[in-house]
Formats: sequence, structure tokens, C-alpha cells
Amino acid sequence: MILGQTQTTALDRLNGIHRHFAEGGSAGGILWVVALIVAIVIVAALVAKFAAHLRQRRSENPRVLFLDLLEEVPLSVAQRELLRKIAAFDRLPNPAVILLSRPAFVRSAERWLSRRTNIQLEEEIKELQRVLFDNPHADLSRRSDGVAAHSS
Repeated sequence: MILGQTQTTALDRLNGIHRHFAEGGSAGGILWVVALIVAIVIVAALVAKFAAHLRQRRSENPRVLFLDLLEEVPLSVAQRELLRKIAAFDRLPNPAVILLSRPAFVRSAERWLSRRTNIQLEEEIKELQRVLFDNPHADLSRRSDGVAAHSS
């Protein structure tokens, strides 16, 4: 029986430790093992705490939130890059707002376009706005019943 063998083995080990001390042996070896186990537990706890801190820090960073949301919106690579440029230019405290609010998007895009003279960029911005706010599958400002959400 495996359980019986395990109990016997554990009992044998305890008896061996008892004999070791009974014969005048020191506790040095056991103390090293205990110290090593404590050190491993402390290091594991510190690593877990640091990992939790990094996860929390990532979720609280508005720029990271924007980039994460950007990956969820059905856009081409070029459209994502254009949105990144607009957000970086406008230096919004929370750039995700341009994905959620048509007026915020329009303001940021107009400021960004005011520094450029490329007509093609203007068309790309209009297409991006259409994809973000006119497509009912990608429109984050509409409720599921198709009625526009109230915005103040």
C-alpha cells in the first residue's frame, strides 16, 4: 500500500532526525534547509507582488488603455497608425476618448490636419470617422438597440 509506505517513510525520517540529535548532532543542516525554504517563499511572494503591481500599473495607464482598445476596434493597420498619430499630436490625458466620442475625435483630427496640407489625409480621416462612428457594428457610442447613447 502506497499510503502505508509514505507514512512509514515519513516516520523513518522523523526517527532519523531524532537519532541525529540524540547522538549529539547539530541542527546546522536542518537550519540551512529551513532558511532556504523561507528564502524561496519570500522570493516567490516578492515576484508575485511585483507581477501584480505591473498588471495594475498597465491597466491604469491611459496610453496603454488606448492602445489596447485600438487593437479591439476593426481598423486597418494604416487606420490604427493614423489614430496613434492623431492621439500623440493632441497629447490628450486619456487618448481613448477619441475612440468613444465623435466630437473629441473631430476636434483632435482637425487640430492634427491643420498642420498638414495633404488632401488624401483628409479623406482618410473622413473614412476613419465613418468606420468608427457610422458603422453600427463598430460604433461604440450606440446602444445595442440602435438608439444613440445620450452624451453631454
